[in-house]
Amino acid sequence: RDMLGLCKEVPAGHAAGCEHLRLERVVNVADCVAVLANTQGGDTLNFAGELCQVQRCRKNASEAKDEVVFTSLFGPMQVYSLFCGSSQGRPPISVPLASDDIGKEQDYWTTSSEMKQDLRSFFAGKDAANWTILELGSYRGYTTRVFSEMFARVIAVDASEAFLRFNSQYNHDRHNILFIYLHSRMDELHSLRQNNVQVAMVDAEHDYESVRRDTLQLLRIFRSSLKFLIFDDFGTDEGVKQAVEERSE
Repeated sequence: RDMLGLCKEVPAGHAAGCEHLRLERVVNVADCVAVLANTQGGDTLNFAGELCQVQRCRKNASEAKDEVVFTSLFGPMQVYSLFCGSSQGRPPISVPLASDDIGKEQDYWTTSSEMKQDLRSFFAGKDAANWTILELGSYRGYTTRVFSEMFARVIAVDASEAFLRFNSQYNHDRHNILFIYLHSRMDELHSLRQNNVQVAMVDAEHDYESVRRDTLQLLRIFRSSLKFLIFDDFGTDEGVKQAVEERSE
């Protein structure tokens, strides 16, 4: 029987390039292991404090690849995998980080490097240097950093204090970012209504109802100033696609 093992041979990090299956808040790593056990197809977990991410690093049963690829970017994270616990599997390997944008090769959840470049190109000929962008779901701050180069002000919103803390540390050298702990479903966005927002990035929960709710809130609260809406994962998440296409009709 395969055994789950702590991947000790690389710095505590993140299983890069693996499919994301589930994210839960937990009390300890034992709870995270229980989440993994109840997630079909899961073989790897990332754990830090209250955050538990389950991934699938092996794409199919016939795949011969038995290692997990890591990046050492996420210092606080601990990685456990069936591959690290198997005596027959090869040891995990570490990959160096590029000095430019952090993309999906390093972190499955962030926007792709291509999207980051597309955003730069799209807003290059506009008045973005004088605008404010609201990033709804700022995660670990890799896209936040790109926005801080492009816009006068970035309002980085996330429902996870751990993610906001990491974002703040990662972007400690940027002085035009405001970090807000807020859940768009539970708290709504009314507390931000005094801000003059020209661009909003919708990248929180990706199910249809959540994307639709966030979009309607943004259009209602910032209707006098909002010029552009950006949606992440339009091509991969059906809920995002449905909500966007519904508004486009």
